Amino acid sequence: MLDNKGKGNSIPDLKHILKIPKSKSCYLATSALIFIGFLFLNHRSYSAYNLITLAFRSNYHKVQSYGGCAHHTCFNVQSCVYEYPDEIPNQLRIYVYNEMHFVDEKGNYITYHGNQDFKELLNVLNNSKYAVQDPSKACVFVASMDFMSSSDHNSSYLLDMALSFPWMNNNQNHLLFGSFYDLSFGRNLFDIRHFPGLVASGGMNSSYFRNTYDVSIPIVSNFDFIYRNKEGNLYYLAIPQVHIGQHLTRYADKFNQIVDLSYNNKSYSKTIISKLTSSLPHVYHILQTDNYSFKKIVASVQVVLSSSVFCLIDPSQPPLTLLFDTMKAGCIPVFTSSDIVLPFSEKVDWNKCSLTIPNGQLKNVMDIIFSYSHEEVIFLQQMVEYVFNKYMSSLTAIVTTTLDIINSRVFPESSPSYYDWNDPRNQPNSANLDISFPPLGQGICNQFTVLLTTSHHLMYTVSIVNFLSTSRYVREVFIVYTGDSTDFSSTFITGQTELQVKIVSPFYNTLEQTINPLPETQSGAFLYVSDDVLLPTDISDIDFAYETWCQHPNRVVTLTPSTKSLISKAAFFHKVYAVRILELLPSTLNCLVSGDKPSCIETMLPELATHISGRSILPVSASWPSNITQASNEVSAHRESCIKLLASNHLLPIASEQRSIPSFVIEPF
Repeated sequence: MLDNKGKGNSIPDLKHILKIPKSKSCYLATSALIFIGFLFLNHRSYSAYNLITLAFRSNYHKVQSYGGCAHHTCFNVQSCVYEYPDEIPNQLRIYVYNEMHFVDEKGNYITYHGNQDFKELLNVLNNSKYAVQDPSKACVFVASMDFMSSSDHNSSYLLDMALSFPWMNNNQNHLLFGSFYDLSFGRNLFDIRHFPGLVASGGMNSSYFRNTYDVSIPIVSNFDFIYRNKEGNLYYLAIPQVHIGQHLTRYADKFNQIVDLSYNNKSYSKTIISKLTSSLPHVYHILQTDNYSFKKIVASVQVVLSSSVFCLIDPSQPPLTLLFDTMKAGCIPVFTSSDIVLPFSEKVDWNKCSLTIPNGQLKNVMDIIFSYSHEEVIFLQQMVEYVFNKYMSSLTAIVTTTLDIINSRVFPESSPSYYDWNDPRNQPNSANLDISFPPLGQGICNQFTVLLTTSHHLMYTVSIVNFLSTSRYVREVFIVYTGDSTDFSSTFITGQTELQVKIVSPFYNTLEQTINPLPETQSGAFLYVSDDVLLPTDISDIDFAYETWCQHPNRVVTLTPSTKSLISKAAFFHKVYAVRILELLPSTLNCLVSGDKPSCIETMLPELATHISGRSILPVSASWPSNITQASNEVSAHRESCIKLLASNHLLPIASEQRSIPSFVIEPF
């Protein structure tokens, strides 16, 4: 709002007056002063009297079209993927602008303060795990402009103020929040197609919603639901919008026969309640389908929603908070088809917690909902409760979910899976990975690469490499050497074998605290071999294990000896599992990062691949030398500690410590 004391007057000299000159040299010099001054004041506490003052440029931005924006075309990823030593990697860094003063083109003094709800939003943003206090490290900026209740200024005016902030990065990577798009922005005042940043708002229409760029959020209310036991619901279907109820009255004569033919749930009432009036008092029409009787009652929307199993909703019509109210009451939403983008639909699978009926099929709504079994209804009610509590129940949940979605676009390899978003039973520590494997063929069975992790003497390494080089399918060897590098000669190794050999550093660099990636390989599979692995006597056993893996590329295939003395096994697994493990080390698997040599990363690689695959191992039989010896005490103790570490972090079942013989073993013909 315009400050009454300064309305129409010039700013006193004691203020930091920042106007934008017309000449280019003066513009650059003044811009530098703005930047330095803002950095100086950024870390100071501020009040309404020491806010930074910026020149307000009305309609300064060029009118460009950003209606086709998507994450890969308009979002600047480079500023996010750059890592700072004191910041968490693979994570957004957001900066929330402080409240500021503005000077318009006429020298008028302008201040703006959001309402209490918006100040709570800014507080949630500043306290989120993504927030940083240094704007030079940020890659997403949130404007401190209250588009959620923009009644004092129109949205176009607020946008001009927001785009006057420093660090605009060509207007990229800026995020605006609005409670309801038509009220917060309004297309006559704020055309989203001309805004290069991201918009998080409710009630957005698919005609202008920019998929994988904007974020659709819930439209919240102060709805106070009445708790009821869902088994004792009074109504099976509620129609809380007048226009839908009026439309369905023409099919009322069919409801009774539909219920008799298709009612598949004896645990709930057969009553339908439909709203007749939009003004107070709210009058509802009740249809008892058992005996085809009608009556009218006066009831509150809280009572109706909280007492119903299903609620028929048109999300494009008022009340616009109806979806939020319905889910808070525990009622299962039944949507009529519309162009409204549902909240967080980029990640939340609404098919698991709602139904959708095309407008042309509304007359069949009873036929559809009455066909659901008691167990299916219970599942839908549980998912409604889960989605609401996790993503919609508070301002913190909504803001966190919005930032999580944007973060998952920037860092998809570190983001939660579909099951993390939509399965209440999914373990938070589970490192799920959905891998789409192509059909069997040359893309999969194109030889394997030996992944040899060892700290042994180089002569021992040469003997292993020479034995594996006789395989029909081997392509090359990667040696992860975890011993003293001064004792290892790569030139000697490469001179002793015909295979191509690459020396790889340990996966975790303790000195630089970085992850060392694996070299590129054309092979589809890795054969893992470590210090405590004894190879079979016949190379044909290795070839048979690889052929078995080719038929099951999403599994880990192990060469299993018929003894408990060996506690580690040679194993084939798809290379993508190894790559994924290294990607997860800074986040989900950071418990394995240590200064030990060898670390648990190298020691437990097949077990981690098995965990990520979500499938049990396939053991393959092999011929073993008669003089099998047990691994050294040092190696065994290290592996034992790694097993306990993984089990304590839910990355390995406790039963894995019991090292029992597999219940079956695949034998060659």
